[in-house]
Amino acid sequence: MTIDAPSIAVLGDTNIDAWFQLDTRPRWDDVTHSDHAMLVAGGKGLNMALGVARLGGRATLLSAIGDDVWGETLRRQIEDLLVRLSVSVDIAKHDLSIAGSVDLDHILTVAAPTPLCGVLTNRTVNNPAFIGTKQLPIWNGFSFPSEWQEVIEDSQVLIACLALPMETVCDAIRIAKASGTLVVLNPGPPPRDSVEYQRLADILEYVDVMVPNEYEAKRLIATGKNHIPIAESAEIAERLQEAISDDRIGLVCITKGKEGFDAVYSAKEERDEEVILRKRRFRGKVTAITTDPVGRGDAYCAALAVELASGKTAEYALRFAAAAASVAMRTAGAAAAMPNRGDVQTALSRRRVTVTEIYGSESDQTT
Repeated sequence: MTIDAPSIAVLGDTNIDAWFQLDTRPRWDDVTHSDHAMLVAGGKGLNMALGVARLGGRATLLSAIGDDVWGETLRRQIEDLLVRLSVSVDIAKHDLSIAGSVDLDHILTVAAPTPLCGVLTNRTVNNPAFIGTKQLPIWNGFSFPSEWQEVIEDSQVLIACLALPMETVCDAIRIAKASGTLVVLNPGPPPRDSVEYQRLADILEYVDVMVPNEYEAKRLIATGKNHIPIAESAEIAERLQEAISDDRIGLVCITKGKEGFDAVYSAKEERDEEVILRKRRFRGKVTAITTDPVGRGDAYCAALAVELASGKTAEYALRFAAAAASVAMRTAGAAAAMPNRGDVQTALSRRRVTVTEIYGSESDQTT
């Protein structure tokens, strides 16, 4: 059956990942050996765009690559990935049981070094470690392109991460909100200083869906840059949910890797000719064989966006996204680990994800 695929704009970084699988943590003044290392295409923007396409959506990647030798290498690797993952660059309509499409025409070539990210991962550790550069020169003097604005306005969903300058992310979110595009924020990496924290805080009221991991969520509600609050992820999700928009869904989902997720959103119900916003809370558990946890959050975010854009309920979208993350953890790397729809549906059928509604105190509002 051929139907219209959801159109999703993805604003994020595209870089070279130097990926190392380790048995022990590196130490200063020592040599740490890796039995598996790769130089691969990565970046949250590229990962999520491929994730959208692999699940049947039409993704448009809004990103930048340098004009250096690393940039040439990165573009070749992306071309190889598209072939290997059966992702097209020119499909408008397609069968959702196969891979979708990704538009790369809006990736800018910039006279600056292509970003390089070090990725350290371990099969037994829940979270990988990343080595990156703050304030990447590739974004120096950057101004928001009018072509990007048109893409966002024409899309059903905008997925944005915080790898780009905060001003650029905020501009994109405002454009999406004004045009009725659903805003999904993957808030990683967390803001770098108090100025970025304040800029993000000022724009959260335009965000419809937020998908942080546990570390990012704690950083977002920290009272100081180095203060990480001691709180359960379900409680943190509630606090973040109060900061975002509940005009459409008001969903916050904190992903916890192999532990699953905690989520809360505002469900609209009609009672006596009035619209009531009732908070619904869910906790998910994941059963998965982990080869590499890198990319699971990007897979989760992409899957959630595709299902919400396709008109699925929040409960189903949360379950589907958790299954997508569990599949992503089975493959080394990030972009290459983005799962296809068939594998996700198999994970669902084998009950690798369980989702339970958590009943707490009522916090209904009449609108």
